[in-house]
Amino acid sequence: MSNATYTSFAIFGAGGQIGKFITEALVAKGANILILTRPSSKTSAAPGTQLERVDYTDVGAVAAAFKKHRVEVVVSAVGLEPQALDSQETIARAAAQAGVQLFVPSEYGNPTYGAKEGLWGKKSRVVELLKELKMPFLCLYAGVFTEYLPGLLCVDSGKCLIAGEGKTPFSTTSMSEIGGYLAFVLTTLPPSQLSDRFLRIEGDRGSLHDFAVRLFADKVPVVEHVAVLPAASAPHAEFLAFLHREFDSGSGDSRWDCVSGKRIEGAEGNHNALWEGHKWRDAREVLGL
Repeated sequence: MSNATYTSFAIFGAGGQIGKFITEALVAKGANILILTRPSSKTSAAPGTQLERVDYTDVGAVAAAFKKHRVEVVVSAVGLEPQALDSQETIARAAAQAGVQLFVPSEYGNPTYGAKEGLWGKKSRVVELLKELKMPFLCLYAGVFTEYLPGLLCVDSGKCLIAGEGKTPFSTTSMSEIGGYLAFVLTTLPPSQLSDRFLRIEGDRGSLHDFAVRLFADKVPVVEHVAVLPAASAPHAEFLAFLHREFDSGSGDSRWDCVSGKRIEGAEGNHNALWEGHKWRDAREVLGL
């Protein structure tokens, strides 16, 4: 494997929330960027990028786009919708067919590799497929997006609502830092340090109760523990309650290993230092509080 750093990237889901930050960060690095989108999409090429419209279900068409643009790394930033997650299987097969050198599946949140069920299970199965295809992969776990903390705690309801104990610390990182970190390691580190690797980062950490008090006590002084998050107070209440339970179990920590059911200690539990010279921002700074 060559130690020359990567310069050519294809991004799926570039118009999504995390995808925008990843794209902007790679553009800032001067990388060659191909944006792939569905034929029906109205997306236009962002400055510093090229765009191809392809049928995500057509392995041959996607592989041809990769070959045409000499793509070295495929970055998936698709959302949590089941159909979007399922599309990664076609993308992975196309990447293998085209000789792509590295695949970055859509992770960026809580650790999922080793999960068996639900959305996390779908994410885990993508990595299993990459292994079967002998496609080198890089997974990045960063915990909850810091920008989501107000919604996670239902601040707009007039109270901070917690479904469960809310006492176990979890990881949180801003979307801009996730994008910046990924762009930095992909364009700076040699491929040998990125292949078949799980990177774990965090900008801040705390429990739901800790963040409620630390960030929102002035605005929302009441912290209420509930058995069920009311739909009227919490959009996507069922998913938020699922995350609250995940945090209570410890699996919201970016150091969590789903396979062993334990927290990874030591240097392999956190890779913040790979982004040399970066000053990580805590939640208060990210949210402008």
